[in-house]
Amino acid sequence: MQKPADYKRPEVRVRYSVEEFHRLKLGYARTTCNTLGGYVRKVSLGQPVEIVHRNKSFDDFVGEIVLLRKEMAALRQDHRLSPGEQAQLVLLHQKIQTTIDKIVQLCMQMSNQAPASQKR
Repeated sequence: MQKPADYKRPEVRVRYSVEEFHRLKLGYARTTCNTLGGYVRKVSLGQPVEIVHRNKSFDDFVGEIVLLRKEMAALRQDHRLSPGEQAQLVLLHQKIQTTIDKIVQLCMQMSNQAPASQKR
């Protein structure tokens, strides 16, 4: 025998302005909540929300590195570079990658020492 479906569960609908919804999504993005609805539910009920603290300058650095990598790949694909110039570019790319790997290792060590998130 099947259990009857609960079609009359309590529900709340909230309308936000575009600016308010943007602020809501920014708050949600900083949390470990899986869904926006779950975030709204926790905040509205006064339950703790786990906030992930990120390093903005490191995020900006990563963004710049991604752009640099794309530019270097585009240069390597350019047929106007001589073989010597291409080799120099590959060597520079390897040096940058080694430096990034060192930075990542330092960041990983620091994140293992300090808590990555905190309850709000």
